[in-house]
Amino acid sequence: MSYALYSGGCGTLTEVACVQAGEGTTSFPLLTANTDYWILVDNQGGNGTEGTFGILLEFPAQNDAAPTTIVSPVGNLCTTTVAPEVVITNNGQQPLSSVTVTYDVDGGAPVVTVVPFAPALTYGQSQQHSLLMAKLLRS
Repeated sequence: MSYALYSGGCGTLTEVACVQAGEGTTSFPLLTANTDYWILVDNQGGNGTEGTFGILLEFPAQNDAAPTTIVSPVGNLCTTTVAPEVVITNNGQQPLSSVTVTYDVDGGAPVVTVVPFAPALTYGQSQQHSLLMAKLLRS
């Protein structure tokens, strides 16, 4: 089954996304509020071939930041302190100008830091940041 997503109106359609012979779940790009969208579905299985097709529209949360990648540390550490580097992604509708991150290393004292974003992160955008240094526990 193939499908394409278009924006615009009659005679002025613009392709936004296209999936050829798609299976499973496909996430389309961020859609713009108050915009008309059209979806074209094509069953390429021929006459008599049946299948199912469903659409799930989800509205992102207002404020939803996520650490999407731990850049460092990686592997074994031969040090008593660590300053983690992470990639933070805005999964929410509202632009984020900062987030508060709390973490610990090996069950040590929690480290709390505010990570600023300038300019603010909009939906789907990511930035890499170094967090405050933490002491490692030794047994």
